[in-house]
Amino acid sequence: MKASYPTHVQLLSLFREGHVLTQAEMTDRLPIDSKRQARRLVEKLKGAGLPVKESFRGRKKEYRLPPEEWQAGAKLDLTEQEALALMLAAGAAESGIGAAPLEEALGGAVEKLVKSLPRAVSTFEPSSLMGQLHFGEAASVDVSPEVFMGLVGALSNRRSIEIDYYSASSDTLYEGRQVDPWGLAVRGDAWLCVADDHRSGERRDFNLTRIEDLRPRWPESNGGDYQIPEEFDLEIYFAGRFESLDAEKAYEVRLLVEPGAAPYFRSKEYHPTQMTREEEREDGRIVVTYDVSGLEEIASFVRSWGTSVKVLHPPELAGRIAEEARAVAARYEDSGPG
Repeated sequence: MKASYPTHVQLLSLFREGHVLTQAEMTDRLPIDSKRQARRLVEKLKGAGLPVKESFRGRKKEYRLPPEEWQAGAKLDLTEQEALALMLAAGAAESGIGAAPLEEALGGAVEKLVKSLPRAVSTFEPSSLMGQLHFGEAASVDVSPEVFMGLVGALSNRRSIEIDYYSASSDTLYEGRQVDPWGLAVRGDAWLCVADDHRSGERRDFNLTRIEDLRPRWPESNGGDYQIPEEFDLEIYFAGRFESLDAEKAYEVRLLVEPGAAPYFRSKEYHPTQMTREEEREDGRIVVTYDVSGLEEIASFVRSWGTSVKVLHPPELAGRIAEEARAVAARYEDSGPG
């Protein structure tokens, strides 16, 4: 324990480790020399809102925190910069995953991290600093915590599972679909499970919001049902590719790119399964072709280029972009005040 920590923080650490202490024991464990100082420390913790409980051990009063206030795991001896880095990372993560699985648990963890840091350090005060930081908000992602934890367990133990999966492209619920999870990833506004799909015999991305239920393929199995190839790497798998938000349907997308934007498309490195062709026209424009799974992410990509890019194919993507453009134009043509 750091000697420089305030004594009430040192006492709090002992309580959070599950210790039950009398005033005399506090004077033995802390840099104080009287029972009066021990009582003042206890009152300070109570004044900070901590639920310090009192009982008697014979004729001596003893103090403790209830078990739900105890902290599991090893203590971290952090520098101020390390503590600040963890606070920033935790706050950004809490914001960045939006309404993600285990969001409530993450919020509790962030709060505990802040409370576990020294109440007063030379550079910043943890709890007030968190109130002065803003990380923005991610889009809401409605993923069932039960589904998420089930996938984590299956992935950790290499347990083959069956999922009930809703395909948006075919408006069909596939029950009992057999998959072997290879990884979990956040891509755009979606949580994806990369898995070996027994139905298609291919590796596919499954959107967690569309997994309605899952269960072990073999209930008696303790895991080890499959192996993930050593050469498989999630970073490489997703490198430079558009997010596959719909694992059920592949599209060939052709874009007409204006001359000013053409150099970007020529220099951009894509996943080898994506940009498949490039055709150059005499007027300096190019036509690029991609093979993508799902249209959501590439639609966002096209919007970001404005009039520099036009969708030639497929018709549903071209129609969507055109309809959105008309809606935006109509909004600006409206001369009303609001």
